[in-house]
Amino acid sequence: EPRTDVPGEWVVCSPETIGDFSGVAYHFGRALADELDVPIGLINISWGGSRAEAWIRPRSLKSTDIGQRAFATWESTQEQMNADPLQWAAKEVDDSEWLQGQAPGNLESFGIADDVDGIFWERIPITIPKSWEGRDLSLSLGGIDDDDTTFINGVRIGATRGWQTPRNYVVPAHMVREGESVLAIRIIDGAGPGGMHGVPEDLYMHPQDDPSDLRSISGPARVVMAGEASDIPLQHRPSHLYHGMLHPLLDIGCAGVIWYQGENNAMGPGSAEEYSVLLPLLITDWREALGKPSLPFLIVQIANLDYRVPDWDFPLIRDIQRRALALPATGLAVTTDIGDAADIHPRNKHDVGDRLARWALVDSYGIEDIVKSGPLVRAVRRDRGGIVVEFDTFGSPIQGEMGSPVGGFQISFSDDQYVDVPAEVSSNQTVRIRIPRGSSSQPKAVRYGWRPDPVNADLFNREGLPAASFEMSIASPRVTD
Repeated sequence: EPRTDVPGEWVVCSPETIGDFSGVAYHFGRALADELDVPIGLINISWGGSRAEAWIRPRSLKSTDIGQRAFATWESTQEQMNADPLQWAAKEVDDSEWLQGQAPGNLESFGIADDVDGIFWERIPITIPKSWEGRDLSLSLGGIDDDDTTFINGVRIGATRGWQTPRNYVVPAHMVREGESVLAIRIIDGAGPGGMHGVPEDLYMHPQDDPSDLRSISGPARVVMAGEASDIPLQHRPSHLYHGMLHPLLDIGCAGVIWYQGENNAMGPGSAEEYSVLLPLLITDWREALGKPSLPFLIVQIANLDYRVPDWDFPLIRDIQRRALALPATGLAVTTDIGDAADIHPRNKHDVGDRLARWALVDSYGIEDIVKSGPLVRAVRRDRGGIVVEFDTFGSPIQGEMGSPVGGFQISFSDDQYVDVPAEVSSNQTVRIRIPRGSSSQPKAVRYGWRPDPVNADLFNREGLPAASFEMSIASPRVTD
């Protein structure tokens, strides 16, 4: 539900207060303050790993098929999560038809396919010796992918989120009785191999007051799937972050937005394509909610990352971010040259903030002697046996002499097959691509920097700002009299 207040307070920026703040926002604000010589107020409502669906109002999100599916998934998840756990966790449950396996062991070891995600229950029989009766017990379960809620004889003893966190719980003394008991674990798997992924040595119990009296609980176990729905992380839940983080601030006089998000919408089959709907919708939705149709909205094009996951699509997300410039009062800070190929959280925040500030200073504050961006593609056309790519250069010509080679360009002759091609600087605002000899058909499209980590893309302006990656169809040749 929409919140009317949010924890937070205004503080003066200093070495003592800046540590937990956004690094990008800090450098953006400092660049504005240095140039304008006025105080700059910054509000940080970021949440790492969030999806765009979480930042959009329900009525706007539900106007799309994407949003309707997101809410349907959420409602299904809630139904499963709110179901009475005793039908799976109680001591006297008939689990004879459940899948058999060993604990620890991931869900695949029980015969569940890796691509099946949802809510699962795993039951492990345990024996309590008479000497433990009436004593607090320490319980170790190792790692569980992704989240768990753990019960003994139908009574909840703890819950943990995250596959990397070891599970360590306490069984209260009043629950410890001699004889047979049942450990029941509700496992929520959102992606990849789920279940218990530790080693047998990770599964044990002992009295809290005597760690030496340790007994293994690894061994036979049974698993059943309760529902094909997985718990949605807080930062992915539809409209969740809009309600909790933006809605309380709607009455504050906001001068503009800097937006650094998109990696999570690049992950998973078809997810990146949906972003072409979600990002423009989000921008329009925030402007309507804040009552400012021309609210400046400056986007960081996500940085380079040398990932090896086949269904992630950073290049398409970047191009969707570039295409958002078709909306008025938007800007784009390109970062594919200043990221970290091995880290999705690159440390260079200064240049990101500086590049955002250039857009704000030029477009919002009217400063005229600043180059606000590197080259942005304007048009692509065939010309005299080659292809000419025209750029907006914002007062700073393309770097390099006439004929200088430029890397990172590709052309396609079919819908999805691209080949690398040589290109060269042909004017202050254009690059010319040579069509490979022997080509029997005309090229259909050009793209630039279309890799997760486009190390070969080296088109800059003389200010040292990089060109944005793009994909664009080729227009017909110009006809002259």
